[in-house]
Amino acid sequence: MFDFLDSLPLAGTATPPGTKKKSMKVSIIVPVFNAEKYLRECIESVIAQTLGDYELILVNDGSTDNSAAICDEYSSLDSRIQVFHKPNDGPASAKNFGMERAQGEYIIFLNADDFWTNKDCLDTLVNIADSTKADIVKGEFKVIGSDGREIRKERHRKILDKKILSRKLFFGKCLDGEFSCFQFLIRRESMSGLTFDESFTFDEDAELASRYFRKKVKCAYSAKCFYAVRLHSHSLTASYKNSNLNCAFSLPLYFFRCSHGLRAGLRRTYRRYSVMLYYRALVMMSEGKYYDDRSSIIKALNLDTVHSKTVSVMLKCWIFTRHFICIMASPKVGASLIRFKKNFRPHKGKDISKVNYTGRES
Repeated sequence: MFDFLDSLPLAGTATPPGTKKKSMKVSIIVPVFNAEKYLRECIESVIAQTLGDYELILVNDGSTDNSAAICDEYSSLDSRIQVFHKPNDGPASAKNFGMERAQGEYIIFLNADDFWTNKDCLDTLVNIADSTKADIVKGEFKVIGSDGREIRKERHRKILDKKILSRKLFFGKCLDGEFSCFQFLIRRESMSGLTFDESFTFDEDAELASRYFRKKVKCAYSAKCFYAVRLHSHSLTASYKNSNLNCAFSLPLYFFRCSHGLRAGLRRTYRRYSVMLYYRALVMMSEGKYYDDRSSIIKALNLDTVHSKTVSVMLKCWIFTRHFICIMASPKVGASLIRFKKNFRPHKGKDISKVNYTGRES
């Protein structure tokens, strides 16, 4: 499917041995945890890049499979690749660990079980950032299954390609509820004072975004698809954990709190997201084991209080969506309505049993 991967040079030929530079254009941060099956494809997609002025920071977060050995192997072959081994503390901790050691002008994240789909994606993103002086550039991605089958095709907003956008427009037209940090090239200095909240075992990217976009950052967009998200049975987003659901239901309040002090247009966008993120969490709770245990989950996570605050924001700010009834209903009834709607509505070949990586319905 991605033919260029078959013709890559050996990793050791990419850069001659020598002293590692103290600064470079891009720091690529890859948190690694038990990803031996896909890790080589991930690393090779970086080595294939036409832009060679980078450092690849592999943070082995306590893997118990062969991932550590694979990281060390590539590090011994290419001086641009650094490997760090640490105890397992979760993805937020691994990302912070990598950011602390990053020296590039820009940083970008890559999941160890995902890969970049073409050789010039890093060059494209950097050129846009350099030419527009943007602090953050968003590219597009597709979602594939473990068998390589496309679950969600990339989107193209060509009218916005290579343009500087206000934060409000960036939120409304480019992000569209997708906060995963892998889709962004970020100017490192714009992240000053910010780290991932390590109490978040899930959705740590969205929590950081709620704080990052309070800054007066300059935003740009690339319509080019450069990233393949791989969904498989062992991915974090495919697992049912109450801690994940707790993080998802915490986000609405985070976005509402961060809306204070913003200009009217962006403030309303933040508050609209707080409502829609509540609905997104309800979608998660309408699935599988979450749905079976919904009564105990609602009590344990105090979701009736989260619900009442969300409804209050929605009504006071006049935020109305096509999901109005599901949001207005109690959490238990709302999850049931979403499940009923999914089962009743015909889906043309789509797997509706999962919420995809970004939390959107597939």
